[in-house]
Order: sequence, then C-alpha cells, then structure tokens
Amino acid sequence: IFLFSELISVSLYNKPDLVKYIKLLSLTLPFSVLSGIVINIFKGFNVIKYKVLIDDFIVTVSKILLFLCCLVFGLGATGVIMSYLASRILGLIIGFILLLKIFPNVRDSNIKPDVNHREIISYSTPLFLSSFFTIFLNQTDILMLSYYQSPDQIGIYSIANRLSVLVFFIASSTFAIFSPAIAKLLGKGQYEDMEIFLNKISRLVLITTMPIFLIITIFSKEALTIFGKEFTAGNTALLILASSFLFNSLIGFAGQILGVMGRSKLMLINSLGASILNIVLNYVLIPRYGITGAAMATGFSIFAVNVARTIEIYILEDLSILKASLLKPFLVGIATGGAVLYLKQLLNYQVNLEYFVGFVIICLVLYCLLTWVLILNSEDKH
Repeated sequence: IFLFSELISVSLYNKPDLVKYIKLLSLTLPFSVLSGIVINIFKGFNVIKYKVLIDDFIVTVSKILLFLCCLVFGLGATGVIMSYLASRILGLIIGFILLLKIFPNVRDSNIKPDVNHREIISYSTPLFLSSFFTIFLNQTDILMLSYYQSPDQIGIYSIANRLSVLVFFIASSTFAIFSPAIAKLLGKGQYEDMEIFLNKISRLVLITTMPIFLIITIFSKEALTIFGKEFTAGNTALLILASSFLFNSLIGFAGQILGVMGRSKLMLINSLGASILNIVLNYVLIPRYGITGAAMATGFSIFAVNVARTIEIYILEDLSILKASLLKPFLVGIATGGAVLYLKQLLNYQVNLEYFVGFVIICLVLYCLLTWVLILNSEDKH
C-alpha cells in the first residue's frame, strides 16, 4: 500500500492529495496486526482482563486524548493519523510486557514447539481468508462511496457509521469475553449446557443493548447535530445501520460458535458470499440512493451472513440461539420508544442540551422500570 499509494490515489480515486495520508496509514498496519495477535493470545488463554485493558481502555483512551491534542494544536488530518499510530504502538508495547508476564519462558531457546504444521495451516488458512473478507466487508461501503460520492458525503456517512457501531459495542465485547467459555463447554461435550449458556448471554446482550439503540435512534438527529447541522443528512443511514447492528447483536454469536467448532472453511464461504453480496448491493444502490444506499447494502449484507450462520449452527450442530424469551426485551424496547416519542410531541420537544439530557434520562428510567417488572425473573434480580 505504501509503494502503490500514488497509483491508488490518482488512478483509482483521482485524488492526488490522498497520497501522503495513505502512506501514513499504511505504517499503522504492522502495529495493528501485531496488536491483534497479542490480543487474540490473551483471548485464547482466557486472560480477558488484559484484552479489555489494552484494546478497550489503553488504546481507546490514548487515541481520544491524542486526538484532542491534535484539535488543540491544529495538527489536522496528519496529526489524527499519527495519534492513531501512537496509540497502537503504546498498546502493543504494553501487550508485549503483559505477554512476558504470563509466559516468562517464551524467550527460552531450549523449549521446542511440538505442533502439527499441516493441521494448523489447514485450519488457519480459511480462517485467515474469512477474517480478510470480513474486514473487506466492513470497509466496502466507504471504498465504494469514495468512488461515487463527494468527500463531504463520505464524512457524513462515516459519522453515522461510527455512531451506529455503538449499538454493537456490548455484543462485540461479550463475544470476546465468553468465547473461551463456549470453547471450554464444547471441549467437554456439554452441548446442552452450551445452548443454555448461549441463550442466557444472548438475552443479557439484548437487554443491555436495547437502551443504547433507543437513545441513538430516537435522538439520532440530535446526536448527528453535535458534529454539525449538515451531518443530519446521514440520519436515515444511521437508523438503518443501527437497526442492523441491533439484530446482529442478537445473532452474532453464531459466527463465534462456528469458529470454536472448527468450521473454518464454512466461515470462509460465509464471509466471501457476504463480501460479494455487499459489493453488488453497493454497486446498485449507491449511485441511486447515495449514503442511504450504502447503509442499506452494508446493513443487509451483515444481517444476511449472520442469519446464514444462525441457520448453519442449527442444522449442523442442533444449536438454537433464538428463543421466545428474547421477545420480551423487543416488546419493552418498542413500548419505551413509543412512549418517549409520544412525550416528545406532547411536551413540544426542542433540540437543545436540556431537553436532550432530560429525555434521555426519561428513556433510561422508563426502560429500566419496564425491564425490572416485565423481563427480569427472580434469579436475575437476585
């Protein structure tokens, strides 16, 4: 990417100014990859606290602080990229230190590995390609918008996309935390216990994700206005993506289950199919509907691949992550959302900080009360 940055900028996007930014961003790739390896080692050995410490705290907080420094000192886009690079390097250094703490003998040359290289390559190659296509799937919308739309539209869509990802935050963290536990139950052959465990986790994820979804969708225009009035043009895209992430929070565990069950080839087929579907849908919808079309294409593609995975684990492993108990959180969410929207009209809601904070509190209190009365059982309350 570094060597072909000019070709990408000029020939593909016809934007020569991108050359230096592509070169700078390419420098972050080695550190991001190494950081990902370290994080996955922590996850594999069920040391989730180090994963959370590095990925969810150190990297995120340092990125935000450095980004604010860039704004204060007016360093522009170059400073933002360098802040991202610095946060990744910091996370990687701390990750290596913690890794040596867990495995102090890792530098001992007398320890010889005893592994079946052919078996590892046979399993990991499809998994690697699946991860590649998943990353490609998540970036296709931005790449194709860069070709069809103006930079301001891409900026609006990027903000809408970032806000919508907040809906998936709890689910993604939960997947990382509980994947080792699922693998442990699988290793013991406790399929019935694993299904019960999955249903409990899926229910918990939905209950905790719903208020985030409600706040982002009910107050979507207010959230976008924080970045500027022109960003409200991304409201429809935000609503579509947030809705997609809500459903994916519920059934996203299916991909993790396929992984721990060793079905890497099937994961590759799923990711490849979703990537092709996303490219086709973006190609058809972006020229006609702009950033809304990109949201429709990406939201549907991610939802479709997770539905496929859910069906696959049901057919192949006789595991179901969808139960009737998940219906109540949806109904409570609909009731809460309807009540807050009615109050917004009744009380002549105005777009300002006081109204926004007040209605967010009302939304959260109402949802918590309904959840306590209608959803949580005696075991949950205890």
